[in-house]
Amino acid sequence: MLILTSNRPLKLPRSTLLSILGFFCLLSKARGVSGSLCVAQLADGTGADRDFIAHIMPVVSSLGFCSSSAQDVYSANEMTAVVAQIVGNNQVSSLHNTKRTLDPGRSLHQNRKMRWFELYPIGRLLGHGVPYNDTIFLVDIYGGQCDNLRTFKARFPYLPGRMVLQDIPVVVEGASSSESRIEVMSHILFDPQALKGARAYLFGSVFQNWPDHICRQILRNTIAAMASDHSCILIMDFLHDPNSCFNQTSYGFRMDSIGAGVVRTEVQWKDLLSSAGLRITGIWNQDPGMETLIEGVPAGRDGAR
Repeated sequence: MLILTSNRPLKLPRSTLLSILGFFCLLSKARGVSGSLCVAQLADGTGADRDFIAHIMPVVSSLGFCSSSAQDVYSANEMTAVVAQIVGNNQVSSLHNTKRTLDPGRSLHQNRKMRWFELYPIGRLLGHGVPYNDTIFLVDIYGGQCDNLRTFKARFPYLPGRMVLQDIPVVVEGASSSESRIEVMSHILFDPQALKGARAYLFGSVFQNWPDHICRQILRNTIAAMASDHSCILIMDFLHDPNSCFNQTSYGFRMDSIGAGVVRTEVQWKDLLSSAGLRITGIWNQDPGMETLIEGVPAGRDGAR
């Protein structure tokens, strides 16, 4: 069986599928009794892990396979009953008018996702009474092949200071840049940050790959390199909202399925950054189905940015 998430199908292990189908049967049976079930009741009734249920049910609900009247509370609807009745059959054969594997139109849509600097007010990185001279304006940590920095520089050619791409050696070997003010540097994520006093340290889709204790190590290494008066950390990542659209909720499930990734809620992000010695000074998002930009500064810094 395939569950379609975003624009691509996601294969799930058979045991996971059976758990999902168990949810549908359990909700259908409860429809005429209690009416709705909470996450704890679903865990007891299916034998599945409670955290797993809390993670997957927003996806199931956003697809219309069940209803949700409150956070972590779910009830059956007409679609739930239909799915419960086809347990053991070939659900894929029931899908109608599915998209082709190669669909240029959908690929174009996928590539139009918001870039971090289209969300973030760049003016927040200017001023602070700090001379630019040869200082570092932006460090793009694990920024891949330099595309992000090149696009950023083309959009804001007037910005002063150096811009540095950091990534693992095998990546930066093919990411050399001939453009002025864009430098390429080898860096291992868990090592101390060698570039001191940059105006911004950018992490794009990095922390979703690591548990909290590893993220704290990465953040603390970066904090040690930050200037106390003007540096900030910028995090471009998904911010999980159980009541959000399908693209966002399914992304968290995909991350969990393919690499034990983590898509954090706003509270979890605040707790994580606070535990590392940072405080959040801004959150920007224009589309609930896309990434969010989070700004953090050292917790002891006075005043707002």
